[in-house]
Amino acid sequence: MKVVFTSFGSTGDVQPFLALAAEFRRHGHHAVVAFSPNFRSRAEALKLDFVPIGPELDTALIRGVGAELVRLEDPAQQVRHFLEAVTPHVPRMYRELAALCSTADALVSAPFQIVAPMVHEKFGIPYISIHMSQFGALGTKAIKGISARMINKSRASQGLGPVEDPLGADGTSRDLALYAVSSRILRRPLNWPAHHHVVGFFYLEEENWTPPADLRAFVERPQKPIVISFGSMVHADPAAVTNLVVEALKNVDQPAIVQRGWSGLGNVTLPEHVLAADFVPHSWLFPRAACVVHHGGAGTTAAAFKAGVPSIVVPHTLDQPIWGQLARAFGCAAAVIPFAQLTAGALSEALREVVENPRYARGASLLGGQINAENGVEVARRLIEQLVAERTQRSA
Repeated sequence: MKVVFTSFGSTGDVQPFLALAAEFRRHGHHAVVAFSPNFRSRAEALKLDFVPIGPELDTALIRGVGAELVRLEDPAQQVRHFLEAVTPHVPRMYRELAALCSTADALVSAPFQIVAPMVHEKFGIPYISIHMSQFGALGTKAIKGISARMINKSRASQGLGPVEDPLGADGTSRDLALYAVSSRILRRPLNWPAHHHVVGFFYLEEENWTPPADLRAFVERPQKPIVISFGSMVHADPAAVTNLVVEALKNVDQPAIVQRGWSGLGNVTLPEHVLAADFVPHSWLFPRAACVVHHGGAGTTAAAFKAGVPSIVVPHTLDQPIWGQLARAFGCAAAVIPFAQLTAGALSEALREVVENPRYARGASLLGGQINAENGVEVARRLIEQLVAERTQRSA
């Protein structure tokens, strides 16, 4: 069968869909991924059919949006700012996705790819919603009001009626809603509808990736490195953030790897024991780390859990503070330091705590073993295959 996978956002928003699409391809299905143009190389490296939709994301525009999201503290205003950047592109994205789905058997998407539910409603294609978390605190009245007001304008332009909660309840499939979170982290509520399933994290194994020689040599030193990975977070002053990290590391006798990410960290003169690195798959890097300092994005947190290594979480925006508190609750994080409160002293103290106290490594290793026993993409694939088969039988 032909299945279209789509999402919108940064690497953390796209990578789980690449993992699920790769699972479908391995089992003989025609998997087509539809993302922003800058993800073409990632998709094609996995031998997935790629169709670009929407604008290029790795541009000054999206970096500006990212920096503003970090600056804003109110989640409702963060959503407003995000939608202000996205909604002008909706008519084009809707046309491109609708054309792609005309011959598809199923559409798999995150609710915040706002054109996916619209295409489903307009053309009746089976729609499977994928959820990276289920944090009710984010579905506030203010967020619902802002998102409905802005998205309903786009819906009206396609002849669709208004909805009350487009990024929440109204973006959730009525046929099959899959939560790509470990059952160790998210226990299925008893009052959920039968078509809601907690299936496990979606992990992408990039087996063909080869590390640069300097990176391999660095991680093969006797001491495991501390990894600093803020992913797609964008900072107003990347040099200042880099210098803060380097200052914090002075009081910790460990080598460190700073991933540049979208912010461009590490572009200053670094001491010998600190290495700056571009893209490195978390599945390769994190298991080789002594500790990971990260922003608490859903995908990065899941990768740290799977690697079984302790964390220090520096949340920047949206649901990241909740992921940080979850990591701490499971004994995997020594500290949660909001980015607005990040200082060299606070980070140095947290690093010493996680390196010197073995209980964090034990907690991370225990949770990692439990999560590695799950296979989220396989469970999701089987549920989607079952849904499409049932739909096909009913229409025969």
